[in-house]
Amino acid sequence: MLPYETLYHGTISNDLLLKDETLFHVANGYLGKKGVFTEGYGYPHKRGLFVNGFYNTFPYHYEENASQFPQFGKTIMSLPDASLIAIEMNGCLLDLTHMNHIKTFRSFDISQGITKRTTIYENTNKDLYQVDEVIYAHHHHLENVNIKLTVTPLSNAANITCHHHIQMPNIHESKERDPRVAYERKHLTFKSIDLNNQIYQFETISKQFTGSLHFKSNIDFKYDVIHDQVIGKYATELNQHQSLMIELSLKYLCSHLPNIEGDANFNSHLEALKTYQQHQPVIFSDQEKHRKISYLLYQLFHAGGVNTKTSIAAKGLSGEGYEGHYFWDTEVYMLPYFIYNYPEKAKRLLQHRMVYIKEAREEAANLHVSRGIKIPWRSIDGTELSPYFLAGSAQIHINSDIAYALILYVKTTNDISILEDDGFRFIVELGLYILTYGFFDDKGFHLMQVTGPDEYTALVDDNYYTNSMASFHFQFIVDHFKTYQHLVSDIFDTHDLEVMTKAIQEMTYYYDEDLKLYLQDATHHLRKPLSKDIIHHSDKPLMLRYHPHFIYRHQVLKQADSIAADVLLNRYDENFEHGFSYYLDQTTHDSSLSKCMYGIGAYQLGKASLAKQFFEDTLSLDLEDKNKHTKNGLHFANIGGSYLMILKGIFGIDTMDGLSINPTPIVSEKDCQIMFKYHDNVIQVSLNENDFEIQVSKPITLMIYGVSYLIENNKRILKRKI
Repeated sequence: MLPYETLYHGTISNDLLLKDETLFHVANGYLGKKGVFTEGYGYPHKRGLFVNGFYNTFPYHYEENASQFPQFGKTIMSLPDASLIAIEMNGCLLDLTHMNHIKTFRSFDISQGITKRTTIYENTNKDLYQVDEVIYAHHHHLENVNIKLTVTPLSNAANITCHHHIQMPNIHESKERDPRVAYERKHLTFKSIDLNNQIYQFETISKQFTGSLHFKSNIDFKYDVIHDQVIGKYATELNQHQSLMIELSLKYLCSHLPNIEGDANFNSHLEALKTYQQHQPVIFSDQEKHRKISYLLYQLFHAGGVNTKTSIAAKGLSGEGYEGHYFWDTEVYMLPYFIYNYPEKAKRLLQHRMVYIKEAREEAANLHVSRGIKIPWRSIDGTELSPYFLAGSAQIHINSDIAYALILYVKTTNDISILEDDGFRFIVELGLYILTYGFFDDKGFHLMQVTGPDEYTALVDDNYYTNSMASFHFQFIVDHFKTYQHLVSDIFDTHDLEVMTKAIQEMTYYYDEDLKLYLQDATHHLRKPLSKDIIHHSDKPLMLRYHPHFIYRHQVLKQADSIAADVLLNRYDENFEHGFSYYLDQTTHDSSLSKCMYGIGAYQLGKASLAKQFFEDTLSLDLEDKNKHTKNGLHFANIGGSYLMILKGIFGIDTMDGLSINPTPIVSEKDCQIMFKYHDNVIQVSLNENDFEIQVSKPITLMIYGVSYLIENNKRILKRKI
């Protein structure tokens, strides 16, 4: 696996530092650490260590409150840090502020799960010093981060003094008015320090969570306590080219992961990585493309899913953006990668939602829907945390999104045990909320005043995406009711089955005969078109430039909406093609969830230039900081979307109704390979210019371009439709 690498010379801008702190973060699903220089920068800086699901609770303030609004916010925060080792060489601090920066080389070696950095500094006397750094989040002892820092004088002998800092996180008041960024406030308090055992204890302001940081080093630091800060000192002399190596082991113990006993050494870390390293789901012959997708999928795998209490946040463990909250992103955009490659982890991520069914039932009651459960739009502990209900609670499609993901898991893995172990009941309760929310009139079944994925069009009637996903959701319940009736007899009977069947048959969609497409909702097409100069303006997102009410009254999309429904449900007909062009022209792609959906459509429709551009943009969003927002964390839904573009766009793979493979007609997409699991069968598809090769671990019948094939002898080569 190729490492992700970067090299820079001379002055390093603050923007570049912040971006690379995200790109070179290390994570293992339990914790994540920003890629901040161990020796620091010479000024106060938030160093960024996050534990999944470790949050503080604080009151929301509304000038016009309502008891049904969420009354409390919850957010992850940067935890106390013990990774800063300030270094003096002959009395001068070794950092970017106090010395000249000559060059830095950084790499993320995903074969070993480590980041490496070499930095050369120069003092005013032209003496050169080299710093080598290796950092990894341990993949067996998940509570551990290990750091190795090596300092070498290259020009002359030098006196070196090291100060090891253990301290509470720096709080910097943010001037940004950006809803994607967590508001800076104090979330932690210092509890105690045990110098004998080197334990630093802390707790959240709300006193819900306590934690302890255990720190140890191979160096005999002499520690002093100054208020809530611990500073250790060590001094020695180094000859020219003689190195001082400092090793730090930092262990964060919190209540939601039991301590794993044993030595958190590098060998046990590598052994734990084998599960990931033994499977390469995607291979491109294009080295740069392969390097990017390998890095992205590595980060996605290690972003969460280590237990059922936690999930994968919008930014994973790479930053505080979106406050560590879980959205629909996890199930719709990220989960397919796990379903097709690591089904055990996919199952844990699905079960996470079931852990909080009590909170989901309370939220349904809070919204005055008498039956079923309502999944919160954004959450960290199963409760609704979105104070802006127009783009929060109104997105009832999240219920069907999670049902869709669970159904995809069952159809792909053939693991029906999850349905028998409360999974089918869970799907039914999700559906009951939507069925009860909606109503019938003489024109059909309606879901009114909802918000679809397009958050620039809020509180609409009969959103195409919401209704399409609800219909799919309902159909699964109807089809499997007889098999699992005994599991739901106390909440869902034959009368409910009849009503749900009627809702499927009479679900409301709006079709425009002139445009030959399905309309996004009842009124979107009636709104005033927004100027193309505004839609395609480079200064995005619109939500930071315009009042929501201005946006809501115009024809403009934040992201794929009706197009997303058709992509997920594998509907690429003439209506889709007309809708693709119509809605693409109105879409700003202000959401990182957008381009991958349009890209899948472009691949399946054979729109080569669009498909190529969307795929490049999706792969490079964070690696090239396309939106100037990487500093706040990686866009993990976009990362999941990059895999979806390969799976559904390039290879045309779908498993909702048996296995079907329909590679894109775009001939420039070639020399690439995907490997995935389907019903305990390991399947590999290799795409060439004029044909493609399918290899299977056991015989299988599947659909290729709508024709049934039986593949018996391990391998078969078929012609592409071009």
